[in-house]
Amino acid sequence: KYGGSSNNYYEGDDGEWIMEGDYDGDWGGQFRGEGLPRFWKAGASYGNKWLNDSLSFNGNYGYNKGITEALSNSRTQYLLPESQYIAENSSSSTSISEKHNININSQYEIDTSSNIRITMNGKYGIDESETRSNSASLGMDGTPINSSNALRNTRSESKEFGGTATYRKRFRKAGRSFSANLTAKWSERDGDGFLNSDYTIFATNEITRINQRKDNSYNSLTGRLRLSYTEPISKVVNLEVNYGIGLNNNESDNSSFDRTPDGNGFTDAFNPLFSSHYLFDNMQNRGGANLRFKFKKLNFAFGGSMVDSRFTQEDKLFDTAYTYAYQNFLPSASFSFQRKQSSSISLRYNAKVQAPQIIALQPLRNNNDPLNITIGNPTLKQSYIHNMTLSYNSYQVMSSTNLWIYAYMDLIQNDITQIQYIDESARRTTQFVNVNGNYRGNVNIHYGRKILGISTNLSGYGNFAHTNNFINGVPNVNNNFSMSPGVDLSYYKDTSYNINYRFNPSYNRNISSINALGNTSYWNFNQTMSGRLEFPYRITLGTDISWDIRQRLDPQDKNNSVFRWNAYVSKAFLKDRSLVAKIYANDI
Repeated sequence: KYGGSSNNYYEGDDGEWIMEGDYDGDWGGQFRGEGLPRFWKAGASYGNKWLNDSLSFNGNYGYNKGITEALSNSRTQYLLPESQYIAENSSSSTSISEKHNININSQYEIDTSSNIRITMNGKYGIDESETRSNSASLGMDGTPINSSNALRNTRSESKEFGGTATYRKRFRKAGRSFSANLTAKWSERDGDGFLNSDYTIFATNEITRINQRKDNSYNSLTGRLRLSYTEPISKVVNLEVNYGIGLNNNESDNSSFDRTPDGNGFTDAFNPLFSSHYLFDNMQNRGGANLRFKFKKLNFAFGGSMVDSRFTQEDKLFDTAYTYAYQNFLPSASFSFQRKQSSSISLRYNAKVQAPQIIALQPLRNNNDPLNITIGNPTLKQSYIHNMTLSYNSYQVMSSTNLWIYAYMDLIQNDITQIQYIDESARRTTQFVNVNGNYRGNVNIHYGRKILGISTNLSGYGNFAHTNNFINGVPNVNNNFSMSPGVDLSYYKDTSYNINYRFNPSYNRNISSINALGNTSYWNFNQTMSGRLEFPYRITLGTDISWDIRQRLDPQDKNNSVFRWNAYVSKAFLKDRSLVAKIYANDI
């Protein structure tokens, strides 16, 4: 993924406060596995050790440039309480992304019981894109409802710098330890662009044209300090206490200007309806403790943490601001049993909080798609998530047999969902809201062993989600279920050759309470085969084939079945084969 960033923060599985994610200010230059990409990459690395290897240093520089040309088409069926309609979309885009990255990693072993590690990274990037899109909304009988055409040009410049410093100390008493971790990150993105679009409402023969200049900027400063101390109470009991303080400050400025032609070009007029300047800051203090019990085959732990989160939201455009705070207790518990050295089972529960992203909070009416307007909601609350996991693994060395099972479930309070208002002309307005009653989970099973020299792997995957949203003020309950069994066969002989085959069907079902006519279920079948063959003179021939077949959902479905065949030939040089030249042929 190229460009963009957003920020999420939440309590991690171990109680640690985590900040992650990407903010996307609708700038282009991103490759999402769609289109025809071209890439150029270069880099350099240096590493060394000093002071009898107690001080190490490693630095890397990387440069990459990507150009992607993409075409996309979609056909979506929308369900209303008493009707349905079809939205057809097509778009073509060209994006250019250029990135510079620097990473530094250094570690110093102070003595045999303590060390300090420092990492730093910096990024600089320029992204440009042009997107042309066409859309139309149709009644179920094919009657046109609306249509739109849009041309969007964007250019953005991004900067980022961050680092971490970690200190660890082990004391003479076994099990006693102390650690401190400091993390900081600063990022900034400035962009501008143009939106030219028009849309038609056929019922009234209304035509609306938009010609706007867009100026967007986003900056973020995040930091965290975490201190942890572990003290053995007995041979089997350890007490761990921790404290953390963190900040997450975000500012997003999105300005729209209506462009009016004049004798010298265009005159820009600020449009407050499609603009916003919003600040979202958070300071969080967290203190916790955990008791860990460790026996020969049985381990369990329980504890929790108190979290004080203080938020400030400020609307600079309309000069309003307010602050609020949450105090949460986040319990955690875990249990594991190791029946044999090669098999174990574990259960885990933990709670975490997750704040909304600034793009969901800021009261911006995003009109990049004028028939589908998205509005932020500054009154959103943070979500509280109960997470439960179960895992089992077993491995038999002599028979090369392994079994792995993993399952999880999330119960979510104040989950962030959407409320949509769709008028008789299929103009859709979407806003974010909090709801209760959402949950999700999945199950993964994997079994493998060798049969007659062939590595045989059987797998199964199941996923379910229960979500609530609103359409035209009517509550809508969605239940989604998918499952995917799979078989994987592979055979290899030393470095001479290998071959692999995988068959992976999947079943998907969606049930919506608002309109039973829109419930869907379908199968998808995926097969892949790959192989590699070594020839004399260090020449290698490789190939892979992928075939996807999807069940039609209705007679107008284009049945997106795809067959792909790629191949390459390579030649290795130098004694250790560290220099390799390859020629690829994709989509043969």
